[in-house]
Amino acid sequence: MKSISKTILALVFIGSMAFSCSSDKDEPEQSQQLTETPTAIKKFDSSNFGTYKGVFIGSTGTIEINQDENTKTAHLVIDGKEYIYTATENSTIGQETVGLTFKNGESSFDFNVGASGEEPNITNISIVGHANASIEIQKEKSDKIVKCYVGISTDEDGKSNPAAFNFCILGEHLIGIAHNDSGTALIVTGTVTNNTITGIVEYTKGTVEANIIGTIEGEKAEGTWANIHDDNGFFKTVRVL
Repeated sequence: MKSISKTILALVFIGSMAFSCSSDKDEPEQSQQLTETPTAIKKFDSSNFGTYKGVFIGSTGTIEINQDENTKTAHLVIDGKEYIYTATENSTIGQETVGLTFKNGESSFDFNVGASGEEPNITNISIVGHANASIEIQKEKSDKIVKCYVGISTDEDGKSNPAAFNFCILGEHLIGIAHNDSGTALIVTGTVTNNTITGIVEYTKGTVEANIIGTIEGEKAEGTWANIHDDNGFFKTVRVL
């Protein structure tokens, strides 16, 4: 059977975590210490300042951005390796942030967010050694943590065509990403209710290519997908941030 990745031009999974679901040793490793307490500060809950967390694909990993009066840093973990990015441009609390550039050597990306913290997004991504990278983030609140999961999707045999499948959850809201082999980002969006995940995969905005259903148990989130061509399979992820 064709997987999501084959039908939507094949999700790409690159790097040291390019694994299948054939055995426990091949699944993503769970972090030893994961907090249930948000690190976000209350005074920034309704502003452009604060903490933003999300996922990275092209290879695979996570990102955490902190923006306040004195500090503008981003912590990326890509294929298990940590990178610190910094921004030196000015930004003002309570105002829209547009094109705030974070840099690490020759690598960079732009951070954008509304004046009240709405619609955070990353653009103009250029990361050395990771072509066609994509990032999706959500704003953490002082009373609501962002949890980030990384993993893979496979065919219905649980082994064939492993491909990156990463997402982050804020309360009931899920957003994630994958890449096809042409470098186009596939957007995963959904909801979480009573630890049950329901969502969609879109090749272009407004065009549903597949549906996902899953369950969160402890720090793992696993489930199934079914695309518009009646192909189906599985996804397995583990929380790492």
